[in-house]
Amino acid sequence: MSGKAAAQRKRPVRSQRYVSTRGAWADAPQPFSAILLEGLAPDGGLAVPQAYPRFTDAEQTALRRLAYPALAHAILSPLLSDIPGADLKAIIDRTYTSGDLRHATRSRR
Repeated sequence: MSGKAAAQRKRPVRSQRYVSTRGAWADAPQPFSAILLEGLAPDGGLAVPQAYPRFTDAEQTALRRLAYPALAHAILSPLLSDIPGADLKAIIDRTYTSGDLRHATRSRR
């Protein structure tokens, strides 16, 4: 499987929900679209995912080969599951059209 194919393989779609670090929304976790403009949770806590996505070793290796916009999409998609994939891709593509991404992905080889 090529690096790009492994990184972009279909993961099971799981609706990501968010809770507060102080307990708000524990009984009613919120989707990303509901917490986006809130700032803080009603109890003053931070909104955090109920669970963080996990990437296999093979997926991590494949992700290292991606251009920054594709990498951003692969990592953000599971966290922002209520934003349609095509819309998220369009947002990311518009964000990274400045042309100069040399400093966005600094890494040692």
